[in-house]
Amino acid sequence: MSTKEIPPPSEFESSSRGTLTPSPTPPVPSPQPIAAKIAMLFVRARSSLNLLSLAAGITIIGLSARNLHIYNETHLAANFLLPLWPTNTNIGPTIAMIVAGAVVTVCSAVAIALDQAQKNSHTTVGASAAVSVLSFISAMSAVIVHYTGNSASADTIETWSCKWNHVSMLSEPHFGDICLHAKATAGLAVALMPLQVLIMSVVLLGFVADKTGRWRSSMPEK
Repeated sequence: MSTKEIPPPSEFESSSRGTLTPSPTPPVPSPQPIAAKIAMLFVRARSSLNLLSLAAGITIIGLSARNLHIYNETHLAANFLLPLWPTNTNIGPTIAMIVAGAVVTVCSAVAIALDQAQKNSHTTVGASAAVSVLSFISAMSAVIVHYTGNSASADTIETWSCKWNHVSMLSEPHFGDICLHAKATAGLAVALMPLQVLIMSVVLLGFVADKTGRWRSSMPEK
């Protein structure tokens, strides 16, 4: 019994005219589009984190400035019989929060503008990392001043308002609101520190991913 041999697969296909033509090879995906997509993901993540940092900075400014304004409007001189605030109230922590919030807001706005360029050049990456470092230092300084001031003997706006937050006031100062706002700004300042570290990590990872993709795409195909 004879068996029919199956010819081995050939790299050539017969055309309608009987001539042999090479079979098409499937296209190999280039690493450049993949690297570009990965770099774009890092840029979008960086933009989202910077928007979050911007919102935190604006909130810190608004709440701290409101507390300071209420204090300036309601604190009385020492010769008044019933002052609402101690004469030696330490407003340093509140001012430190306002300054830190302003620095974080400006730095975050600059970082967002850099993100719109959607480039991972040395200049863009260096500037993005620099503003994140500056925001981190500002937030850390405000936190240090805040907790140092609260632990001192002189009352701050937060410590005094939190002592009297159970007292209902018909007009300003509403100590309960002031205490809540002061604690919220301190919490936001603390949260800004790991947020800036995360932003710096995303900046560096995006830069490395972009450069790695460009290096792989420039290599000759084997």
